[in-house]
Amino acid sequence: MKLVKYIINLIILSGTLVFLFTLNGINETSDGQTLMIKIPLDFSGESFQEFPVWIIILGMLTLGVLLGFFIALFQILSQKGELVSMKSKLKRLQVEIDTLRNESIDEDIELNDTQIEGD
Repeated sequence: MKLVKYIINLIILSGTLVFLFTLNGINETSDGQTLMIKIPLDFSGESFQEFPVWIIILGMLTLGVLLGFFIALFQILSQKGELVSMKSKLKRLQVEIDTLRNESIDEDIELNDTQIEGD
């Protein structure tokens, strides 16, 4: 199963690289220059940095993967904490059940038969 997963990941990675190189070829102008995206470095908009389109897309994909990884990591850690808490609670309840099961029954209990008056 892991082999199939790795093969699928390699196919997706290869497809992504082919897409990025094709995108880079499409975004070339007639004189051979690559189309650039301007990203502002401050809020005034006066200074900016230029990047090729494929670098921006690759950066956004990488950022999305890392963000998804960290979200999944925090969810896994919180679920592990909850699992440990539930296991300790279950163990405590099991000990209580065992002590109640092993407790001796008092012999001083008197059982009386009472008659129910009928109609």
